Amino acid sequence: MANLIKQLLFTVVICNCFILQGQLQLNQISQVKGLSQNTINSIIQDKDGFLWIATYNGINKYDGYSMDYYSLSNGLSSNLIHNLFQDRDGNIWAGTSESGINRINPNTKKIVTFFNNSTRRRDFKNTPYFNPSLNQAASGIFFYYSPEGGYNFFGISDEDVIIDYEKNIRLKSSDSSINLVKPSQNGKHWFFSSGKGIKLSQANITHEAGKIELNLLNSNIIDSIFDDGFVIDFHEYSKNTLYFISNKLELVEIKLNNDLQIISKKEIKIFHNSKDISNIDYNLVNFLNDNKNGFWIGVNDVLINYKVVTGEIFDISYTGNNRLENKYIKRLYVDKFNILWVGTYDSGLFKIDFENKTFLSSSAFLEKEALYNEPFHKMLIKAMCEDNKGYIWLGTEGYGGIAKIKVDQLNHSLSNSKQKKWVFDYLNTSEKLQKKPFTQIKKLFSDSKGNIWVGSNTGLGKIQPLTSNTYKTEVFESTDTRRNPVFAIEEDHLGAIWAGYFGNGLFKLTYNSNTGKYDSHTYKHDPENAESLSNNIIRVITEDSNKNLWIGTALGLNKLKSNKDGSVVFERFFNKKNDDKSLSNDHVLDVFQSKSGIIYVGTFGGGLNEIILSEDNEYLFKRYTTKEGLPSDVVYQITEDSKGNLWMMHIRGMSRLNLASGEINYFEKSSVMEVDEFRDNSMLKTSSGIIVGGTTSGLSFFDPDKLAKNTTKPQLIITDFKISNESVKVLEKKNGRVILDKNINQTDKIELPYNLNSFEFVFSSIHFSNPEKNQYKHILEGFDNKWQFSTGDERRFASYTNIPPGDYIFKVYGSNSAGIWTDEPKTISISINNPWYFTPPAILIFLVLLTTIIYVFVKIRLNQIQLENKLNIKNALHEKSEELNQMKLQFFTNISHELRTPLTLIVGPLEQIMRGNINLKELTKLNSIMYKNSNRLLKLINQLLDFRKAESGNLNLMVQNDDLVSFVKDIFAAFEEIAFEKEIKFLFLSSEKQILAWFDNDKIEKILYNLLSNAFKFTPRGKSIKINIETENIGDEPHAIIKIIDYGIGIPEEELESIFERYYQTMNESINYEKGSGLGLAYVKHLVKIHKGEINIKSKLHQGTTCTISLPISKVAYSENSIIELQPQKYDFNYTTVGIDFLKEKQLNFNKIVKNDIEHSPETPLILIVEDNKELREYLAAFFTCDFRVLTANNGLEGLELTKTKAPDIIISDLMMPEMSGVEMCKIIKTDINTSHIPVIILTAKTGIENEKEGLETGADEYVLKPFDIEILKLRLNNILRTKQQWIQKFKLNFSAKTWRELSNKLDQKFIKKSIGIVQKNMDNANFSVEQFALDIGMSRSALFLKIKSITGQSSSEFIRTIRINNAAKLIKSRRYSISEIIYMVGFSDPKYFRTCFKKQFGTLPSEYAKKILQKSV
Repeated sequence: MANLIKQLLFTVVICNCFILQGQLQLNQISQVKGLSQNTINSIIQDKDGFLWIATYNGINKYDGYSMDYYSLSNGLSSNLIHNLFQDRDGNIWAGTSESGINRINPNTKKIVTFFNNSTRRRDFKNTPYFNPSLNQAASGIFFYYSPEGGYNFFGISDEDVIIDYEKNIRLKSSDSSINLVKPSQNGKHWFFSSGKGIKLSQANITHEAGKIELNLLNSNIIDSIFDDGFVIDFHEYSKNTLYFISNKLELVEIKLNNDLQIISKKEIKIFHNSKDISNIDYNLVNFLNDNKNGFWIGVNDVLINYKVVTGEIFDISYTGNNRLENKYIKRLYVDKFNILWVGTYDSGLFKIDFENKTFLSSSAFLEKEALYNEPFHKMLIKAMCEDNKGYIWLGTEGYGGIAKIKVDQLNHSLSNSKQKKWVFDYLNTSEKLQKKPFTQIKKLFSDSKGNIWVGSNTGLGKIQPLTSNTYKTEVFESTDTRRNPVFAIEEDHLGAIWAGYFGNGLFKLTYNSNTGKYDSHTYKHDPENAESLSNNIIRVITEDSNKNLWIGTALGLNKLKSNKDGSVVFERFFNKKNDDKSLSNDHVLDVFQSKSGIIYVGTFGGGLNEIILSEDNEYLFKRYTTKEGLPSDVVYQITEDSKGNLWMMHIRGMSRLNLASGEINYFEKSSVMEVDEFRDNSMLKTSSGIIVGGTTSGLSFFDPDKLAKNTTKPQLIITDFKISNESVKVLEKKNGRVILDKNINQTDKIELPYNLNSFEFVFSSIHFSNPEKNQYKHILEGFDNKWQFSTGDERRFASYTNIPPGDYIFKVYGSNSAGIWTDEPKTISISINNPWYFTPPAILIFLVLLTTIIYVFVKIRLNQIQLENKLNIKNALHEKSEELNQMKLQFFTNISHELRTPLTLIVGPLEQIMRGNINLKELTKLNSIMYKNSNRLLKLINQLLDFRKAESGNLNLMVQNDDLVSFVKDIFAAFEEIAFEKEIKFLFLSSEKQILAWFDNDKIEKILYNLLSNAFKFTPRGKSIKINIETENIGDEPHAIIKIIDYGIGIPEEELESIFERYYQTMNESINYEKGSGLGLAYVKHLVKIHKGEINIKSKLHQGTTCTISLPISKVAYSENSIIELQPQKYDFNYTTVGIDFLKEKQLNFNKIVKNDIEHSPETPLILIVEDNKELREYLAAFFTCDFRVLTANNGLEGLELTKTKAPDIIISDLMMPEMSGVEMCKIIKTDINTSHIPVIILTAKTGIENEKEGLETGADEYVLKPFDIEILKLRLNNILRTKQQWIQKFKLNFSAKTWRELSNKLDQKFIKKSIGIVQKNMDNANFSVEQFALDIGMSRSALFLKIKSITGQSSSEFIRTIRINNAAKLIKSRRYSISEIIYMVGFSDPKYFRTCFKKQFGTLPSEYAKKILQKSV
């Protein structure tokens, strides 16, 4: 039967028949894609755009992505569904085999079954000659034709109960029975009778007072419509224009006027001859009206389209890749998006998008036999080019070789002219090519002379056409004997041919007219040359309009540059990590220059690159990848259409880039292409503008300027609403509240409680052309900042979590696969309620409570603050008092030190004189010391008295007229010696030579002396101090401005406010400089104040200090009692002179080894005296020089340095010193293993057990209070040295393993213990040396010697020998070993040397020592 129908259809007489399969893509949906069963009985589309599909296994509701399944399990009366109908309310009616009819509410999914238990339960079953169909009149009444002889009318009550009106009403006109009903375009229904009499009527069905009224308007069609055969179906195409189809598959067009009188009748012949087709089962014929495309006829596996407007007939059922072959058509349906759906028997569902008639396949233009035999439809086409004679040359991957076809054949196939079958000219014979045919083609290229260059798997060749059917071939051998596929060929502007080998670099052929042959040159990658080719795998060669040659390789892009000397270099471009302006991927597949001159690069994995030349002539790469919308990051080839759009070939499709808008469209097999795979060089744009792509099944081609896309807007719906990932059903309660009272797609507003604030919208853009490429954009206004975009194959939902209370609007747009968007968004308002504690009444209560709590809190807090303020004031006063007491204590401690030092130098010499035995020279010296220190003591007492007077206001001001510049200059001169000795640059600057001023000489002297002494005290060597004096009017009175500027250590900013307070001592002072008394600056401020002046200090740490004194100099500034009118006498500057002497002693001291006339041996103990007071230091040095070698130091820092370099036997140190105190020095000495053994005696003026404890805790051996008896000091010193010597003797003669415990210093104890352990460990090692000893203990040999010597009085080797001899004596006492054995046990290798050492230590030979031991034991 199927063959008979095909024979009939292939004899169509329409002369301009055109096969459309190359344009219309047939896509299948079957059980594999979710269909419940593959036999399709009925197809309809509901008002929301969903497709409903009836099968023998239930109903499928399809949105383009997934199937929603209805069956017995969820309410249907049967799974055998025969027909579907949608009523005016949007309900879907499903007729079953013998189980009545089901009504499905799509919004609630509620199913109600009618007629299931009545005699009419079989009325909806398909039977021969009867195709039941439910109808609904404009009045809402349902009716259907019953095979028992009439139409049944019924309604449905609100309680879903059937309301029968008049049963089995049989409409008669003569004896005709009405068996076909179709809705008319005016809202009525056409009734057609297949019997005698009136054939066609139009009925208006009304319903009033429970009765059915039928108003019929009969046509004048009485006779049979067809001469041979009968009507099996009809449709109204336009108003009153009807098309009838007969059981012989013939068509008749009848046009009627408004009175239904025939205007015209036209027979439409489809077949060339009328064969007997009586065996056709006309129940299987589908006749479908499509207002855009005419009529569709489907029977068995044949599908015919009749165009009403043009009268054309198209057969889309025949193709080399036909999916309808041997598949029986059961149902046809055209949806609102102009997509044809073909339901089959047991083969599922097929769809055809009429709007996408753009891409043609060569399979549609070949004879059927050719589809199975042609190599170009069995192997992948990998190369194409167009020659200058209008031929397209094709090359395949396998043995297919090379063929050519006229471009005009493709042009004809795209036009509406009469179709011709394609004819290929195959060149894969040796007769045509005169040599072995080319196979495994990689690249074809047509040069300017009409030659075809061939890149194959075996190398490079050339085909030169001789005649229309004969060719001359030439093969160019590579210098490399291996197989070298050629993937790239290009001709440059000079006619040279460039070939790119896959692994053998770049090959240049230049025709030599003299020899008639080609000269060749090869360029390859050189790892040592950065200007060579980047890689030897060449994929593309392109010359641009500027005559630059671009070479794409598997590892980078190259630009060939020729130098003036003819040499060639390559500029390389690579992908750089983290640089998005570099090449996106190093594997380059194509280089293309657009008409605008821009160069584009296609890559394998990096998408498309646009080359941009920056202002700095630097090449930048702009990327287009999948992130920008490309379907794939593999871009094989690039071309350009006439509109400036770029076309890219990918593995399974093509994409188009609109450079102006940035829009990217993708065309693939699932939408409009009959393509399984594209590869390599198989893309070509012809001279006529056609773009051709080579595939595994022939050619796919199209005209880019005539691309049509489906412009029908999609139908956007929201399909589901979820809360916490659970779908919300209509009238379902969540937390006791109904969320949806109707379907989500019909809902305008949703109100949610605060705890249901995580929700999700699921949406679908209903358009079946290519649903996976449909696009979406959505936003939740009030929450999202921007639109969110997605596609159908990625995400069709919008999910939101933890949305705060508030009002929001959800909006979503949808588009079809061509980017046609809906005009308006689907909008739903969402209100998330506040929790009860955020409602206005609750907030009001909370505010009242909060106000009350705040009031109580503030009240309590204010009381607390008042109490805290009182306590703070009390504490502040207490802290201030404590601070003052501490400052006083520090002051008196310093004063005590200042007093006790001169007292020591008075009492000590006096005691020496009283003891007698002092010669005249020494007596004179001692008297001088006592006199100086008496004056110094007197000066200190006077300073204290002056400060007390100044503080109490009893200090009188006595001013007289004198030259202030000269007076200050005299004080400056007194300090010059100190400046010279300290290497300080000391400058005096005055704006005037003379300033006659009224001032108090004594007060100014003391002010300047104190300030200058401070400046010298805190200015390091090499820095500078300036005195600057000038005059300035302040108000109406002249003032002298004296500035003392030093570049010393400066004062911390936080201490500047306290610097003039009495007893205050700067913290910075204690670091490296001697502490003052704490009265100097306070005294100066009092003096300046008495002198009616002002003083201020500016300082920066480590930069210096500026002290500025402002003094009135006019007579009127002072009271008459203060003015002395006498001629000024020469001032003696006694205060400064005495102070300078003291400063010299304090600041110009130098450490030295005291020399005298007494010669001491090196064994004489060395004493280090560390004292900042020069006289006391010299006094002590002179006293001890008779019995000791003496070394002196000015402060703790110098003393520490001398200790490390000179290693004294004992140290005498003052406690309070500049740079470093005695306590700090002692602590460092006693914690250093190299010096910890040295005894230290601390001299101090500080009294009290706490101060003595502090000194002793640092490791001091003695703590002596000033003033002291120098003889007692000498006695203590000798005692310490005697104790040390006794320990040394005991170590030599009475050594034991625990002797080290008698040492006073813990570090020394650990050192000796460790040293003894090392020697004992190596007791029997005769090769154990001092060097090994030093290495084991971790010290240098010299440091080890000094340490051992100072503690034991022995050298390192003597120390080892002593321990060994003592150990030998113990072994002799044990009487367990012979003396010979003991000698070697204690590390001696020479018995004679052992006896000598033993006798030296014990005064007897070992044998005698053993006898004495034996005698004692008897």
